[in-house]
Amino acid sequence: ESASAPALMTGPFTRPTMDTLRASLGATYDPGLFGISGTAQVTRQAYGEAKDNLGAAVPQDDRNNLFASLTLRGSYDLSPVLTPFIEVEAGRRIYDKSLDSYGLARSAYRYGARAGIAANLGEKLSGEIAAGWLKEDIDDPALTSVSGLDLRGTMNWSPRRGTNAALTLATTVEGSTVAASSGSVLYSPNAGLTHSLRDNLEASLAVGAGWRIYEKGSFQDTILSGEAGLTWWMNRYAGINGKVRHEQVLNRDPARAYGATSIYLGITLRR
Repeated sequence: ESASAPALMTGPFTRPTMDTLRASLGATYDPGLFGISGTAQVTRQAYGEAKDNLGAAVPQDDRNNLFASLTLRGSYDLSPVLTPFIEVEAGRRIYDKSLDSYGLARSAYRYGARAGIAANLGEKLSGEIAAGWLKEDIDDPALTSVSGLDLRGTMNWSPRRGTNAALTLATTVEGSTVAASSGSVLYSPNAGLTHSLRDNLEASLAVGAGWRIYEKGSFQDTILSGEAGLTWWMNRYAGINGKVRHEQVLNRDPARAYGATSIYLGITLRR
């Protein structure tokens, strides 16, 4: 689990493992000026045990959940370059346990609506931006709903062959199993740059930020991150990549402040 996780335990605990499985299916119908598309998505999150300073297991199964959603988009081709659109989203988060350790029903319905515009200036520049409102309505009446302004977007720019820049902005509603806490809304802008140093060697840089607002506007986290990496392509379809990443969490509460440096080594496949 990341050092910037919203439910990170403070004190002498190890961070638990977190497995995320995600599947999505989408379809688009665009016969002319008007288009419609739909995307169904299912995400499963499962957590392993944490351990305290004596090595005793601290179960995290209260946090295991399944989230399913359906997003529908309607668009209009205003010009060959600009396409305004509107989106509606509905979903359901279901926890494995109907009641958590505090006796609270954490499962929730999600609702969202957004309006935005997409731009396509060819291979050099493309992207979209949207704004709206997002809400998760928790089953237990003792817990307040989690909602907030929904901002999201992507922009891809290729100033020259072999160089690509990407900007992203995402809004995420995060559930919680902390006592008396409903959850939080996370805003996360990120910027990345990749450049081909040689035909078989690619370098990457990325910086990111995050601003987390808990329900009722309390315990605001500021998250800063940066990473650098290299990918060596053994052939057209497979490469070995490595990167170094640092993440820092800033908070008025010293128990929430945290920093972590990670080194990754992996394999990238493409077709």
